[in-house]
Amino acid sequence: MSINSIGSTPDVGQLITGLMDRVDANKDGQLSKDEFGTFLTSLLGGLQQKMGSTGTANTAPLMRPVSANAAAVTPRTNYDPIPGFDLGKLNDPSHVTTKYTFGRAVQDLSLPPTSGNLQAVVDHLNAKGGTAKVTGDDTIDFGDGFGSVDVIFSVGDPDARWQWLPTT
Repeated sequence: MSINSIGSTPDVGQLITGLMDRVDANKDGQLSKDEFGTFLTSLLGGLQQKMGSTGTANTAPLMRPVSANAAAVTPRTNYDPIPGFDLGKLNDPSHVTTKYTFGRAVQDLSLPPTSGNLQAVVDHLNAKGGTAKVTGDDTIDFGDGFGSVDVIFSVGDPDARWQWLPTT
């Protein structure tokens, strides 16, 4: 289907109908939160891949605004590699160490690795029963007795990325 005129009501109606047919997984004519979450995750993932294929220096994931209810984020089912993380463990939801819970959280939240986003990550983890707290510009103490972890490589740099580097 092609859309030639954005302002044309039939084209928008066809777009809505086609989109609803694709994302209404159980075909009940209603869009559940889970169906919408799957659609939105897929859409943002496609945009992220498109942005990454442009060859620009900043290939950070497409970011969405931090919501007040970070615990309501729909977890992904397939995670991207993070340096220092085993991708098999990252994609195994039964592997629930602090490190891998953090690795999934930063991807579920789709936040860039900045000092300003550490509190949103901590809030998300604590909403799931954690006891984490921000301890510096790039460190979090996850409350697991191991002390602070440096979670941002090259904080403040355009090439900053999430990482896991215990400081003790």
